[in-house]
Amino acid sequence: MNADTGSDERHLARFLYRYQDDRAGSAAIKALYRGEATPEQQKLALQAIRQGICKFDELQYDPHSERNTAFALGMKFVAHQIAKVCTLDEGRLQRAYDYAAMSHRDTAGNRQED
Repeated sequence: MNADTGSDERHLARFLYRYQDDRAGSAAIKALYRGEATPEQQKLALQAIRQGICKFDELQYDPHSERNTAFALGMKFVAHQIAKVCTLDEGRLQRAYDYAAMSHRDTAGNRQED
């Protein structure tokens, strides 16, 4: 077994231990991935991702490790983005997409050749 495989197995073991009580959430995430999730499973999957995996409601500060704090804040950022997309008004979302596309076209046309 190489070092990468051992590291992957340890990570998976920690993941499974942490979420062993959330088998329904794990099943819902798998069903969502396969495109077979019921409406209830879709909600449960997003909740499992947001609360279980991203630890949205937990304190992200680790007094012993700046790196762990930064990593945990990154996970929380993902949870915030999921929540934002899920709750954003469709009209606002479309305007944001349109603005992003327009901004990209403007910056792409103004690039200078080297």
